Amino acid sequence: MSFLSSLSSAVRSVAQTASSVVAQVQQQAARPQQQAPSLGHSTRSQFVPSATASGPAAPTQKVDINSPAGKKALIEGSSQVNPVSNANGNSDVVCSGAAVANALVLTAKTPEAAKQNAAALRQTANSLGIPPRKEEEAALKALESGKMSPTDLAHLQQLSYRVVKYADPMLNTPLAAPGEMAFATTMLRANGAFAQEPNVTFHAAQSPGLGGANHWTTTVGNQHADSMTGPSGGAGLSTGTPAHVMMDSQNAGWRGEVNVNNGTPPQVTMAIPGPRAGTATWVEVNDPAQFKMESFTDLQKAADLARRIQGGQVIRLGHTVVD
Repeated sequence: MSFLSSLSSAVRSVAQTASSVVAQVQQQAARPQQQAPSLGHSTRSQFVPSATASGPAAPTQKVDINSPAGKKALIEGSSQVNPVSNANGNSDVVCSGAAVANALVLTAKTPEAAKQNAAALRQTANSLGIPPRKEEEAALKALESGKMSPTDLAHLQQLSYRVVKYADPMLNTPLAAPGEMAFATTMLRANGAFAQEPNVTFHAAQSPGLGGANHWTTTVGNQHADSMTGPSGGAGLSTGTPAHVMMDSQNAGWRGEVNVNNGTPPQVTMAIPGPRAGTATWVEVNDPAQFKMESFTDLQKAADLARRIQGGQVIRLGHTVVD
């Protein structure tokens, strides 16, 4: 039993439900939702623009990501619409990878955390058989060094996007479904990413700046990063989570979210619109370390993990009723 088949079989029913959300990007409005209490976030938006730094970094300008000003300059200079994404033909759909890359930068609050995040992305990509390309490896080394340029981050967007889309190619859509983001986040957390941040959330929602198109962003602590703020690009880093991405009864544009909660043990929780108004379907992965690729080199370990999944010991699936 392979790693991918074991984990994908556990989340496939939810991933397929989530794919229907992606397939209806322009046609279907989400059912009104309110924040599920189990995810641990306020339903009240405290969105305000971040203080202005020195401005967005130039494409090849290296900035110090150990400082808040450096992080802001890097992220605001790193739209997902860039020469790298244009060359790969995915500038309009790489938002999931951009959200992951931004989260890796925002959670790199110490030199050790930056190195840990780079190692986690490298290890995850290698274990999935999609090793970093030359430019992506250079970008990982830049993350390890704490000095990055928007071009470096553009390459990490691409590597992160390939990791996200590896989860379930049967979904057959360039936009990432919540199930795919949950898979990638679980793998990255299992390999040590995001370890020093209590909560990291990836949001799927209709973007007002993109004419209502579905779009992935991320919130780390109280910082929200958006890799495409308008039809022609742009990127932003703001304080607080904006209302349009939150699971709320008044937000018809909510499409799903994936949350990393670094408790003991860590958990990864995915939520998507439920089968009827006022509900959310959720998947909870307890202790992402159970999904390290090494656990699947032994078929006996894989079989044991599959039994634990079926028994609800590692992954739980259910519905949340919200007020």
